[in-house]
Amino acid sequence: MPFRSNSYKQLKYGKLSFSIIAGLLIITMMSAFMLSIVLEREDGTKWLMMIVGGLSIAILLFLIEDRKTFLMGFIAFSTMISLDIGLRGRPTGFHGTSTLTLNLTHILMALMYVLWAIEAVREKTGKIHIKFIPLISLALFIGWSGLSATKTTPDMQGVEINKMVPYVLSFFLFFYLVNNIRKFKHFRAILIGLSLGLLLHSAQGLVQAATGRLITIPLITAGTATKHSTGAERVLKGATTGGEVRIEGGAKHPNALARKLSLFIPVLLLVALFYKREPLLRLFFAGTAFLALISVLLSLSRSGWGALYIAMAYGAILLAYKYKVLAKVVFAAIFIHLIVAVPILTTDNAISRRIAETGVSFEEQRGSAYSRIYHFQAAYNYISNNPVLGVGLGMYARELDKYDNTPLQMAYHGKVSVHNTFLFFAGESGLPALILILTFFGSVFYYGHKLANHPSLLAQMIGVGLNMGLLSTYIALTYTAYPLEYLTSIWVPLAAICAIYLNPHLFRGNSFDD
Repeated sequence: MPFRSNSYKQLKYGKLSFSIIAGLLIITMMSAFMLSIVLEREDGTKWLMMIVGGLSIAILLFLIEDRKTFLMGFIAFSTMISLDIGLRGRPTGFHGTSTLTLNLTHILMALMYVLWAIEAVREKTGKIHIKFIPLISLALFIGWSGLSATKTTPDMQGVEINKMVPYVLSFFLFFYLVNNIRKFKHFRAILIGLSLGLLLHSAQGLVQAATGRLITIPLITAGTATKHSTGAERVLKGATTGGEVRIEGGAKHPNALARKLSLFIPVLLLVALFYKREPLLRLFFAGTAFLALISVLLSLSRSGWGALYIAMAYGAILLAYKYKVLAKVVFAAIFIHLIVAVPILTTDNAISRRIAETGVSFEEQRGSAYSRIYHFQAAYNYISNNPVLGVGLGMYARELDKYDNTPLQMAYHGKVSVHNTFLFFAGESGLPALILILTFFGSVFYYGHKLANHPSLLAQMIGVGLNMGLLSTYIALTYTAYPLEYLTSIWVPLAAICAIYLNPHLFRGNSFDD
């Protein structure tokens, strides 16, 4: 991204346009900071970083020639961190956030829409894709969720708003990326931005494992005001009582860390193996993927391990079948299992103990794989009684005592949601919402699967690698509850796959072998 040598008045989009953008950005940052003081909500260190970051972006936009590419990488990085504006909502006392959170990604997205509008006026822009299955299904899902909000009780309307606003913002982010990722350098910037975020999470997790303490970095640590108490207890309890230490990096939970890292490990590994143009960048991707793999293991997330394992197997078989090297891949897999997996599983260590662990008390059983059966049973009761609109947006945990007839009696011990994101959507917003979100995720996965036949090796590796990561996330969603407003890291890979599919000539002349 070279810097311009011409004068300030000759900037591509004009002095006035960027002066307005920079001014709005600075005003937004300062207003948010003052609001946080009034609400007594935010951590001062995080807000200082927010203001400095905003001013830095404003200055760089005046200097950098290829602003879109720069912002592509920056917005990818922002989806991996937690630099946000938490506005206090009405406390609900039930599962679900009572805080409306706007983060750095949303600010960058607004900036990119302004640039897109200027670009549309001054230059020719490519075709805008609207009639596209993922876009339509996601828009309909959000609309149906809005209809289900009509069943939300007045005391839960704060949670309802805190869900709908992120839904809409996520759609606009997805829509922008699908229609603006059009060049190889955009993907390069996105992979670098994602890798930086991945590296920070992995490094923080490894420090937690080494020290047994909840070491946090304000830039990436989840939560706007205080650290998630459950995650803190898991790390500190393991270190002080002789139990297993589960790292969580900057996520809210060890399972969330495993899901976030597994989303990007496959694509970084494939690019590191086959990218031949830039050795240092290839080494950076490989090193980041390696550290992320170690962090996933140390998270002791069984669902995370299984999801990543299946995703890697899917990608390996897909590419091996295409390139007619299936026998070699099978042999390599057997060899790796013999030298790596077998020693781990046949000796006494944290990983083998975690795999064999079963719950005894309710608190232990509540988060175990076995308790999912009772969660699913309760979810079935929700869906069978409210098949069209569900129980209402934000109402799942609120209504648990009415539908929990399981031996576990989860409602008696506390308000919780089903440990399955898809059943959560169906329970809250009905079967139509489930069908629409499955159509959205399934269509993107189909397009990613088709990219294995793309004429460009580069497109194959990026597309299939991202699809492997998404598959690991889809699997994780069946074992854990991740409300859509928390899944900020999935929108870039989802949109990137769609962009490659919609622009088949995107990678012409950018082969790995050039």
